[in-house]
Amino acid sequence: MSKKYKQEKLEQRYKAIFSTSKSKIDFPFFLAINEYVKSIDQDDYLRNLMYRSKPFVKIKSI
Repeated sequence: MSKKYKQEKLEQRYKAIFSTSKSKIDFPFFLAINEYVKSIDQDDYLRNLMYRSKPFVKIKSI
């Protein structure tokens, strides 16, 4: 699996996670995405993408 392909797949997973409303997240869903979040955190590009997204920008500005 090429790095670019892996990066694209992780980015799709990231977008799916952050497009889910917080009110719709339940514990089983949280457990299911745990591995995706770990993968994102280990990838520099996706980690930067995540921390520049709206939820994190709002937190930093408070």
